Amino acid sequence: MRFFLILLAVSFSMPALAQPTDKEYYEQGNAASRDGRFEDAIGHYKKATALNAQNGNAWYALAWVYNEIGEYEEALKVLPKAKAILGESAGLLFEYGYAYQRTDRRKEAIAAYERCIALEEEYSLAYRQMATCYFEWEKDYNTALKYYQLHIKYEEPEYVSARSWYRKAYCEVEIGDFDAALNSINQSIVADSTSVEAWNEKGYILFETGNADEAIVAYTRSIEIEAENSGAYKGLGDVYRLLKDESDKAFVNYSKAVELNPDHPNNHYGLAWCYNDQKQFEKAISSLQAALKLNEKEAAYHAELGYAYYGLQKYDQAHAAIDRSLQLREMSYAIYYKGLVYIAQKDKKKAKEVQEKLTAMNAPEAPTLAKKLETL
Repeated sequence: MRFFLILLAVSFSMPALAQPTDKEYYEQGNAASRDGRFEDAIGHYKKATALNAQNGNAWYALAWVYNEIGEYEEALKVLPKAKAILGESAGLLFEYGYAYQRTDRRKEAIAAYERCIALEEEYSLAYRQMATCYFEWEKDYNTALKYYQLHIKYEEPEYVSARSWYRKAYCEVEIGDFDAALNSINQSIVADSTSVEAWNEKGYILFETGNADEAIVAYTRSIEIEAENSGAYKGLGDVYRLLKDESDKAFVNYSKAVELNPDHPNNHYGLAWCYNDQKQFEKAISSLQAALKLNEKEAAYHAELGYAYYGLQKYDQAHAAIDRSLQLREMSYAIYYKGLVYIAQKDKKKAKEVQEKLTAMNAPEAPTLAKKLETL
């Protein structure tokens, strides 16, 4: 009993604890935010603004946390309160842009980022997000590339992400600048050597520049990271088919690509090409029909289907498939296939017309067709 009374006496003699000020709640919110305790941070910032509705920094910090945890609509409710007090700053506009971007308000997002950059030219994250908008929404790779370049220019090198380097490389591939793309994708791999998409993109860049052995190394590394990686197997198939002229190895890799991802039409197309090369035309037709079911507007699939029908001596079906291919896109090898069908039909006049057209196009298939014509 004595112990309890002493404690009671002490408790009565202690002064009441003072309530934290709005600034103190704001600082507690900042500490919680730095530690990743975002719900605690929200609580502190709300207490700060409840005590002082003119604490613009607390409103701004609250909006930042909402953006960080994906509560974008909440961020957009809070940001005007911060703006009314603090005015229009680059950081505030960036948070507007980010919330607009994540809620698919495209025009508003781009406008906010543009105003952010107008206020602070070296705001590197705004350039990155602008690049993301044009990359993901517009598929405008020239504009996206411009903004990735500016992001990298103004950002500290150690803070440029592997994804930014990867997407820069992707844009450079799209515009045909493979030397720049190779440099960018190497930077991406330095930043994250376990990225399957980066190794696949490197393999593709090396394939497009004719570096078969290096492409094989890149695709193989991708498979080492992720075994069930259909893109790498398809890439290996392309390298062995088009650069190494090793149809058997191409066939193995395309088969694996189809097994892992039967929903990608190019996997079926590569496998069909190998079947045609092996004169397994019925299997080629089956694979091409699978590809066309997934994408009926790809000219190459129709052309290869025409070749398979030619191999089976089904010439009317061959002409129909090749004509469909040429309606979609004029390709010299599809025209060559049509010439082969005419030769098989002993129609020298039409075969000659095809050969003359290929010659006028300076197509690589023209001399081969000319030699075949000599046999008629």
